[in-house]
Amino acid sequence: MKRGDLWKKIYIHSPDCAWREIGGEVFIVSSKSGGVHMLNPVASFIWTHLDGNSTVAAIASELEKEFDVENSTINKDIPEFFDEMTKIGIVSEKQL
Repeated sequence: MKRGDLWKKIYIHSPDCAWREIGGEVFIVSSKSGGVHMLNPVASFIWTHLDGNSTVAAIASELEKEFDVENSTINKDIPEFFDEMTKIGIVSEKQL
């Protein structure tokens, strides 16, 4: 996948995940990955914005405003987030 393509995609939570936000951090239990995953506040923000309607670019824009993060950091960290979450099977691309 070309990096430019990522920003147009829409991601959703895997249906086998149960999650809860506590104190700004998200805890995810996944039967597929067989584990519990704790997300830091930035990753939690991304997770809670996976609503099935927002593109990665839209989420990145909101993230930049919320955390006052530089664009270069976002351009590096967001692809890593989606690569990792996809790899462990707790998010997937929404099929249109």
